[in-house]
Amino acid sequence: YATGTRKDVLPSGLQTVFFCNGDVKQTATSRRVVYYHAEADTTHVSEPDGTQLYHFPNGQVERHFADGLKEIVFADGSLKV
Repeated sequence: YATGTRKDVLPSGLQTVFFCNGDVKQTATSRRVVYYHAEADTTHVSEPDGTQLYHFPNGQVERHFADGLKEIVFADGSLKV
């Protein structure tokens, strides 16, 4: 693209978009989307069932379920629901 964005499509159907700001978005044929936010060094995964996962650089992982429930696993292993 003219903006510097590049899109690759593999024979498997996996699509990867490389944005000029360093972000990367991968979309699988299963509808699972993985988006890496380069500036924040954070990964956001959208599952087909509506579950959202967030992986932070400090080791914290958040899982947000479609029903509104949130689960947070902190870097020390402790869990908050």
